[in-house]
Amino acid sequence: MGSSLRWHVRTNLAIALIGGLLGCLGAGCQSLAYYCQAARGQCDMLIGHREVADILDDPAESDALKARLRLAMELREFAQTQLGLPAEGSYLTYKHLDRPHSVWVVTASHEFSTELETWWYPVVGRFSARSFFNKADADACAQRLRQERFEVHVGGARAYSTLGWFRDPLLSTFIHDPDTELAELLFHELTHRRLFIANDTTFNESMATAVGQEGVRRWLLSRKDAPTLQKYEQSLRRQRQFVELIASTREQLQRLYVSGLRPEEMRTQKQAVHSRMKDRYEELKVGWGGHTAYDPWFAHPPTNPRMAGIATYYAHLPAFEALLRQCNGDLNQFFAEAESMGKAPSAIRKSRLLGLTQRAPLSTK
Repeated sequence: MGSSLRWHVRTNLAIALIGGLLGCLGAGCQSLAYYCQAARGQCDMLIGHREVADILDDPAESDALKARLRLAMELREFAQTQLGLPAEGSYLTYKHLDRPHSVWVVTASHEFSTELETWWYPVVGRFSARSFFNKADADACAQRLRQERFEVHVGGARAYSTLGWFRDPLLSTFIHDPDTELAELLFHELTHRRLFIANDTTFNESMATAVGQEGVRRWLLSRKDAPTLQKYEQSLRRQRQFVELIASTREQLQRLYVSGLRPEEMRTQKQAVHSRMKDRYEELKVGWGGHTAYDPWFAHPPTNPRMAGIATYYAHLPAFEALLRQCNGDLNQFFAEAESMGKAPSAIRKSRLLGLTQRAPLSTK
């Protein structure tokens, strides 16, 4: 999700890859099939890619692709030298995929719950998604979950991180993204290689979002590109207003879900909450001068997993932004503090994040 909150989610497929490749010998047939598809998909990712250096030296390759690869190399170098993000081995190769997404991600929630269902994986713990290299497999998983009466969302992911277990390649699914979105994506994914906390998806993704956005700011400043920075900050302000709208809607739904009303009445009121959210979005667009970047999101039903998925990336963003300010912009200190929080018991971690958020609430100005 770049600065305009693109609708192709990212995921740490390491949750599947590491578990599958290290083995899950006691797994049932369905789990074994899941890990096998993950292992096959990752093996395919390791075949047929080309070294970026070779592509840049190849006169037969297009100038457009070469320009994007040069930019990716610039961003990779900036991530290592200016942001302290480990890129060893990653993003030095390129692979063209004959599909629109690198993987498809399945998320699910109960009809009357704002929380995502989670699955347990070896090594990395619980994670709130199932990821598939083949859309048919993702759709089959989604169908099984719907039969269990879950609300389900299937989304395409442009990129994923293997947390350093493999040499992650640059992919055709994201290499042609706008400059700031490509930068944020690479900084985001490399953040997961610097720090990853098991069993806490929202912590990891919110932290990576904070670092990704801060990285873009610093990169644009290093380029002395004030116009693009101004445009980027404007897009972030709109993004945060949208995120706040989703967050307030989820709070209303949470109160509804614990109200004790009959299911039929809750469904009616749930639709009313969704309708008010769409009305508020139209009001936001007026203030944005008709900006329509979020229309695609509202073109589909605002299900619990779709709203929870947004929270995964942004719920703790204000806390991590406050932490970075508390560290006077020192990213090494920031990661040390974040790691300390990550190692603390869950209750203490949540309390510290809440304290940071209360000192620096999400700005919608």
